[in-house]
Amino acid sequence: MQIIPLFFVLFSTYFLVPQIKTPINYRAVIEQARKVLRAVGREDASALADLADPEWSVFFNPDLDFRMGNNILTRDIRSVYQSKRKIEWGFADGTGESILLPFREYMGIYLKPLARASVELRDRIESHSNTLNTAGRFFPPSLNEYGFTYVECSLPPTKPWMNDWRALWLVFKEEHGKWYLFAILNDQWSI
Repeated sequence: MQIIPLFFVLFSTYFLVPQIKTPINYRAVIEQARKVLRAVGREDASALADLADPEWSVFFNPDLDFRMGNNILTRDIRSVYQSKRKIEWGFADGTGESILLPFREYMGIYLKPLARASVELRDRIESHSNTLNTAGRFFPPSLNEYGFTYVECSLPPTKPWMNDWRALWLVFKEEHGKWYLFAILNDQWSI
């Protein structure tokens, strides 16, 4: 079981090699996003791992500020999910306290509530909260050679005047004709 630091993935030669661009198959991306939401809703780490590039990792972050977060190698997603080991995911909004949870609890708190969210393809990651959004720096949009594509999975506020909306941003990349999950980013109302 290995959790690798963010800089390893971001500065690996994998992302530095130019890619040949092909048109985006929007239906395929949306279907992959729906599969991610089903896996999250069932808390099915195996299904989630099957949607990620088997040679890389998936980045998880409780917000769009990339000062924290974790990459979990695809081959380790199942074992990390079964482990009771606490992982530092970031900092709680408002209190600044460390978010220290096993992956199973993190998934239950930050991901599972959005399993029934609406799904929309986006050309960039837009935060609707006042949290610093540095996601675009790490996952540049598909308009360049890196080819990341974003899906926003959002739940509206429970009442129009409430600030209790939530969203998951799923980041995909096409490799060899298949769309792989590269990141799951949480976004929600913040203080």
